[in-house]
Amino acid sequence: TLALGVDPKPAPKTTPDVGAQPEVEAKPTSMSEITNHSGGAIGSDTIWDKIGREYGVIKHHHYREPGATKLDSKELRDLGIKPTLVSQEVYDEGQEKATIAGRQLGRLEATHQARSNYTIRNWAQVKYSDAVFAIGTIIQPGTEMNHGKIAKITQVKGGTGYAVQMAINEGKPVYVYDGTKDSWFIWDNNTNTFIKTNTPTLTKNFAGIGSRSLSTTEVWKKSDQAIRDVYEKTQASLGETTPTPAVDILGGFKVGDRVSHPKHGKGLVVKLNPKADSATIEFDNAATTSKGRKALRSMAVSGLTK
Repeated sequence: TLALGVDPKPAPKTTPDVGAQPEVEAKPTSMSEITNHSGGAIGSDTIWDKIGREYGVIKHHHYREPGATKLDSKELRDLGIKPTLVSQEVYDEGQEKATIAGRQLGRLEATHQARSNYTIRNWAQVKYSDAVFAIGTIIQPGTEMNHGKIAKITQVKGGTGYAVQMAINEGKPVYVYDGTKDSWFIWDNNTNTFIKTNTPTLTKNFAGIGSRSLSTTEVWKKSDQAIRDVYEKTQASLGETTPTPAVDILGGFKVGDRVSHPKHGKGLVVKLNPKADSATIEFDNAATTSKGRKALRSMAVSGLTK
């Protein structure tokens, strides 16, 4: 579990004037340079992570509150991915930011504070990113929400709406793919609403987030493709036209790990082979080749332990 106490990328101290369009940070020069700041939930968070790795984006921070021990997504847990814990200071800051957003959205009464760990930790996704790329359903003012609440402003359904609103408040670019409308949208400060836009490209530090559940299987399929389109368009813009599958964790193991095998003993992981679900191991007791190197063995990851 990673601890996060020092801000890797501080949030802006001021918010642009209403009507001004936020400036986007410098674009990445390679896919490997990109970092995703997400939440490790089932659904959209998981899809942003898994598809990203296919395109060479292997740096993903999935934030959880102080004291959390694992991610919600079993798919990510099975890959050995651990949460990045926010510091208490950032968590407290997040409660203030989420409370403001919740009241704006019409989800919290003026005297109530945000209490959900999930909506509060969403602040870290916003704080450390250049821009937010969300999967969800956009609803209009007057729409009835959970618990009889009525939407005060245009927003995204569910917990994702908190992250989106916090990003808007911070003056950061916000893109939302709404599968029910089969389109990407961008928040426009001039009209205070979402307007249709083309498939966006990623920034160096982006928040790939979204809903845990969507209305239909068809909407999920469209949303899945929308995420893939973003990675593909970003890759093409960088001149990396062919997807280059990249895996840094397989079966809970990564290159450099010390592992044990019941027959061959202890060794070092030197390569991961995702297509074969195996790892190339340099075992301590392996024979030395004519070139003075130890012989390597490819072993199924299911037969390895740490």
